[in-house]
Amino acid sequence: QRHVYGPQVEDEAEHAFTSAILEVSGIRQRRIYFVTGHGEPRIEGDYRIASDALRDNLFDVREIDLLGQGIPPDAAAVVLAGPQQPLAPSELDSLTSHLEGGGGLVVLVNPNPQPELRQLLADWWIGVGDGYVVDPVSNVAPNPDVPLVSRDRNAFQLTRIYFPGATSVEPRVGA
Repeated sequence: QRHVYGPQVEDEAEHAFTSAILEVSGIRQRRIYFVTGHGEPRIEGDYRIASDALRDNLFDVREIDLLGQGIPPDAAAVVLAGPQQPLAPSELDSLTSHLEGGGGLVVLVNPNPQPELRQLLADWWIGVGDGYVVDPVSNVAPNPDVPLVSRDRNAFQLTRIYFPGATSVEPRVGA
């Protein structure tokens, strides 16, 4: 039995009901943790649409401070969304252990990330280029450093996608 009260319904809408149904039916929701503590955008702010979409797909979305608690074993995935400050060695160890244990990690990288973040990605055969991606042909004029991807060039078939401040990410052979 689980009670869902008015204020919770007002704040969370259908997510409150979905969570309650899953809980009483014994189905375990998968958890996605967004890392905080390094100047990352908040899930209730800049990433509200993404966190709502994850909740709509029955994920339990939470924030986590890796210094305070590490990564819980119930993490389906961890999202590291453009940290502005370096991660501590213990935080990098937590992320590495999570990956080595088969956990998922989504990393959103800003141009010129910290060396520690570059190394974490390099250990998993991912290279991050220096600087910004520039597309002199398809961009949001007059800014060549804001690439524009038309509908016929993107897998999502969105009308247009643009990437202000994008950097290059590429697979590496043999880290």
